[in-house]
Amino acid sequence: MQNDAGQSAYVVAKISVTVQEPDVIRALTRAGILNRSTGQTTIPAVIGTDIDDDARLSARQQEVTFIAIASPPDDD
Repeated sequence: MQNDAGQSAYVVAKISVTVQEPDVIRALTRAGILNRSTGQTTIPAVIGTDIDDDARLSARQQEVTFIAIASPPDDD
């Protein structure tokens, strides 16, 4: 990924059906590890169909991006 200035950046994502606060912490921690080992900008993200209130607050406070995906349709 590149930003508007053409600088490279890594996105580190934790994927869960329902994102919870530990998922936010894992994404943030792993992004920090990658940043320290590469020296490149890293963007922590969580991906899921839903996010609980504690995780949403934690993500906002720690600048972790939430990417919402649609849940698959029921086969009924």
